[in-house]
Amino acid sequence: MIGQVNQHVMTNARCGLTHKTEKKVSANKMSAPLGSGDGQNLVMDQVDRETREVFIHFVIENFRQDDPSQVNNVILLGGLSSQQNDRLAQIGRQLARIGDDVNKEYKTQFEQIANELDMSSETVYEKFSKIVISMLTQEANWGRILTLFCFGYYLACRFLRNSSFVQLFTRIIDCVIQFVRNHIAQWIISQGGWLEVASQNLRNERSYLYTCSFIGGMAVVLLAIYFLRKK
Repeated sequence: MIGQVNQHVMTNARCGLTHKTEKKVSANKMSAPLGSGDGQNLVMDQVDRETREVFIHFVIENFRQDDPSQVNNVILLGGLSSQQNDRLAQIGRQLARIGDDVNKEYKTQFEQIANELDMSSETVYEKFSKIVISMLTQEANWGRILTLFCFGYYLACRFLRNSSFVQLFTRIIDCVIQFVRNHIAQWIISQGGWLEVASQNLRNERSYLYTCSFIGGMAVVLLAIYFLRKK
């Protein structure tokens, strides 16, 4: 069943903020190996920094809508530098608006999934990675990133009032960044990087919203099936 649903998502619900202009490259597979060398490491480090900034702005924008009283805490805990990039902030806000329906509609499912994660564990990334991989298609696109961010945001909400939130929030950010580095960064680079997204015309936002929401929904279904089979 997972294979059938996954194939349906891949063939009928390709999603991305690049939509019509999305480049088709051979390096967009989840298992695509990353290059080596100082130049590649510098590029990857830049993707890490930009991913952090985009994700934190994604979280901030969601909290602005859901719980404005926590925005200042998130800004402080997120460790944003004083030299923020306005275009990266724009991408984070845009993804948050697109993913709003995913967050609301699948809150219950995300809660069930989050119960499987112990964010205080030293091996939390391995389980986080396994969970996210199980709910994503094999082909990289902006819809996959949106689903990853929505799940990360839910975890942030879940642990917000925990006395160890500072440490847990840092771990959530680290898990998201590490997953992007290991599985999606090469595709982001092939698209021109995070900043390229901000320069593109988002005229088809409604179409993105529908398709991304569909992918997010199917991802939750796949993940629920995954955990049911594990029990």
